[in-house]
Amino acid sequence: MSTPRPRSVTLGCVYGGLGGLLSTILLFEVLQGWGSLEMQEAIDASLTQLGADVGVDALLPTLRWVVMGLLVASIAATVFAFYAARGHQASRIGLSLLSGFAAVTFVLSGVAGLLPALLAGLVVYLLWSAPAREWFAVVNGRTPVSLGAAPTVRPGPGPTAPPGPGTAPGTVAPPPYDPVQHAHHVVAPARPRPVTLALSVAGIGSALGTAACGLVLAALVLFRDDVVRQYGENDMLARQVENAGMTPAQLVDV
Repeated sequence: MSTPRPRSVTLGCVYGGLGGLLSTILLFEVLQGWGSLEMQEAIDASLTQLGADVGVDALLPTLRWVVMGLLVASIAATVFAFYAARGHQASRIGLSLLSGFAAVTFVLSGVAGLLPALLAGLVVYLLWSAPAREWFAVVNGRTPVSLGAAPTVRPGPGPTAPPGPGTAPGTVAPPPYDPVQHAHHVVAPARPRPVTLALSVAGIGSALGTAACGLVLAALVLFRDDVVRQYGENDMLARQVENAGMTPAQLVDV
């Protein structure tokens, strides 16, 4: 009989794994289109806003190495999430470090990165909550701190410990620690606060995403002719239409 895994660990690993998987897909797509004219214009616009006196051609090789490093980190986060869900302590630490790094990076990126930063911080919190710490301790063969440094001795006769230095003959030896006996300390009957917090964050994020998509859809429906005209007049949007192999009206419909 295995020790039940707390929901906080499950949610933390799911959020971390999905975040790593999505980041891997996005970064791979960025590398696929590396050096395109659209990317160069976007980087040049960002450098102009920052007032940096650096050419795009000189910066592209360095950014490529940065993106490749982030791709490796996102793949590692996905793997760590899988093994952390099975109780692997090193994977838990690795996923926590990568999630903390992602949270700091998203915060520095601006307002748009606040929600991803909150989710990354939530992963760290879930993996190190009280039920998670006890479960990882039990799975890895250690006595949880909340249960004391030594297991409780059962009442009644037990095996007699062999006499040794500092041990009186006839002393009852404590039974070995059995994780199954303490499973009730790992999973609480009530819903843990980390789970409530995770559901609240997920609900708020889904509501914001739904509202944003609704606004975009409303704009496409109400101002369709203006959007089609912008696709024909704007150079960057016109190149997107040309690469898609469709007319502006067809692209807006899609």
